[in-house]
Amino acid sequence: MSTSKKRALLSFEKVSSFVTKYGYGLVTLYVENNECLFIELRTPRYQKTFIVGIPERYKLLISVENYRRVNIKNSGEPTTKKSLYLVDMKGPLLECDIFSVSSEEICTHKNNGEFACYKIIIDGEDLPAPAEIYAEEQDPVEKVFKETRKVLESFGGETDDLDKPKKKKHRDQDEIVIVERGDATEDQVIIEFEDDDGLPVEKASEPAKEKKKKKKKKSNDEEEENEQSDTNSDSSSDAPRDNSLPELEDEDIESGMIYVLVDIKDFFGKAAFLESELVSLYDSIDENEVELRRSRVDTINELSIRVKTLVEDKLKEIENEERKIRIQVSKLSTLLLATERVQLKTPIMDPRRAEIDKAHYSTRLMIHEMNVELLRLRDKINNILTSYLTSLEDVMLLV
Repeated sequence: MSTSKKRALLSFEKVSSFVTKYGYGLVTLYVENNECLFIELRTPRYQKTFIVGIPERYKLLISVENYRRVNIKNSGEPTTKKSLYLVDMKGPLLECDIFSVSSEEICTHKNNGEFACYKIIIDGEDLPAPAEIYAEEQDPVEKVFKETRKVLESFGGETDDLDKPKKKKHRDQDEIVIVERGDATEDQVIIEFEDDDGLPVEKASEPAKEKKKKKKKKSNDEEEENEQSDTNSDSSSDAPRDNSLPELEDEDIESGMIYVLVDIKDFFGKAAFLESELVSLYDSIDENEVELRRSRVDTINELSIRVKTLVEDKLKEIENEERKIRIQVSKLSTLLLATERVQLKTPIMDPRRAEIDKAHYSTRLMIHEMNVELLRLRDKINNILTSYLTSLEDVMLLV
């Protein structure tokens, strides 16, 4: 990532401190020549994985070994197939950058249309094979849950409420809840927002304290109704799925996982309320993927209809040719029979015998050529049908 322009040097300690301050979890660093290009983070509440990108105008050097590293090397733009996949997954409406991780590479697709691809460099780390990981009959998810819980208990951590689903907490717009155990006052951080010029951004027209007073005026029935609504809600934010980034280096994964890519400057500016935006973006990405699959199924159905129509039209065309040739063969056969009758009546020494023999020979030769052409058309039909059938059977083997 060499450039002639002067680049701003970022402190990794300050970046990691900022991440921790707002309750995000730092998981993985994507590094090229000891320079961090991407940071994998998890959100405080719903543990949504997303990627923070370090643009070329910044330089973030890594001097600690506390976090998992993935070494990468710029390999240019992705293949056409991968590019189309990223475009389809992003869809036409999402106003965000996306990040894809597969077994051999990571790729980015910016909102401005740019693509970039990085090859994952395997450093020889001895990772267990999938067969070894799942060798036991115990459910792997349950196994990990129990082992993690056991470790937490050994450190004196609270584990009683791990099985309980998290319930939404209503909070003011200018507050962020840090998911750490401790006093409630320490879990809240007041954020002052500034624009690009360093000027303070006006808060919502209604102060936070005024909102709290209004909330206290609500009746107990209304509060109970809200709690019941939160408990029974089936929305994706209340029952989130884990989108954590798996280690794919030893797997044969081509398409890869899709994550939201956030510029580090945007992350600094939106850390207090970024999680809700990420939840919405991931819902949209999931919807795009479902819609993409359905669209492709519809395309397959349309193509199958087109193939059937194409084959039928081709068969009709060939059959029309066959019909014309058979009519001609029938006429020539009648003519051949007539010449044979004349031959029987005409003596060999008759001067006209050579003329009738020539006509007989020409007619018979033409019938032969017509019959050969019919055989060629039959082969053509069989080849067309066999080719389509073989292709479709090969496709069926992929399902």
